[in-house]
Amino acid sequence: MKKCTNEQKIVKSSTTKSQFCVDLMELKDFKRMIIKTDKELSIEEYLEFLKVSELNDLKKRLEVKGNSKLKKSDLVRFLSEEIKEKLPYILKRLTEEEFKFILSLIKNSGKSCVNLFDLQLRKKILNIKKWGVIYIASSDMVKTEVKIPLEFVEIINKLLLNQIYYDDILKRHKWIKIAKGLLFYYGVMNADDLYHMVKEFVGEDIQSDEFLTQLNSNAEYKDTILKRNDIYYFKDVLSPEVIYIEQQKRKDINFAKLNINEVLNASCGMEINLEKHEKDFYNYILLTYNTSEEYAREIIEKCKYLIKNNYAFSEILDLLSKKFNIKDLSIFLEITKHIENLWNNTKLWVLKGNTSIEVYKEKNSEEKKVGRNDPCICGSGKKYKKCCGN
Repeated sequence: MKKCTNEQKIVKSSTTKSQFCVDLMELKDFKRMIIKTDKELSIEEYLEFLKVSELNDLKKRLEVKGNSKLKKSDLVRFLSEEIKEKLPYILKRLTEEEFKFILSLIKNSGKSCVNLFDLQLRKKILNIKKWGVIYIASSDMVKTEVKIPLEFVEIINKLLLNQIYYDDILKRHKWIKIAKGLLFYYGVMNADDLYHMVKEFVGEDIQSDEFLTQLNSNAEYKDTILKRNDIYYFKDVLSPEVIYIEQQKRKDINFAKLNINEVLNASCGMEINLEKHEKDFYNYILLTYNTSEEYAREIIEKCKYLIKNNYAFSEILDLLSKKFNIKDLSIFLEITKHIENLWNNTKLWVLKGNTSIEVYKEKNSEEKKVGRNDPCICGSGKKYKKCCGN
């Protein structure tokens, strides 16, 4: 049986030719960071392998000022002490996934083999490596390991035995879980709104600077939470500025009320059961087009993705018409009806996690009348009678 080449292994995990090229370049960059040694290195010995530019990047990362004229040997000694001193701070800055990786290394005497073709693992290792607390080594360039410098294993073990310190780390992870869940429903939020809402869910005081530091560390990971121009947004949001502007236009709409279970379930990517209107659409696709259950679900999720990203109703309908090659008027009208139901019942980012129907009911309870020929209050661009008032 023929073995896969390195390139073939990457192709299997890459969806496009351009992505393949990116993955291959990243793998080559990663390999250049591997130190050829079978020795267990101390922090000073590890730092000696780094270039002066890399040491300066580390110094900047640690927010160390001054000492710009140190020779390399002096800079190495200086930074090794700085990293030791700031280890408690560094561990708190790691994402939950990175912290769990450090724990796995500690449980395995401070080292672990690396699967070079695991893109997520490489990303995790590189993010932690920026803090100077791990290095990548290989004695034969075949078996590659990630290791914690010798003296750090004992220091980290002692830190984790401190229950107050360990609980503080877990609290920080919970802040981020809540932030992820909120952004799943609301799409985009500014720092102030996100901070106050997380604080409300936690039920205790949080220092805003500590929260934002933790949030920015996670945004840097570019996984679920992303940041652009002081706006934090969920990974599926295509144009965060556009969604944010649309939210700001609707000052009279409050963020949708959520409970902690909804928020935490969303943060861990738990699959949400289909609502009645989604099941109806799902069954219609299965019966009409004889597709797989997985494909029918994908269609619904794709439509919701486009609806949340504020695509026009006509664009979504046109996409489905082409996908299913719809020629029959009765089928077109049936699909239109299902898209309308999906649109009206989907929690929209521009409506701050509310559905169009919820917003209408709220406005109606305030006795604000909407004419059937007026533009729909949900912002779809359709007349009210053909949207929420249908």
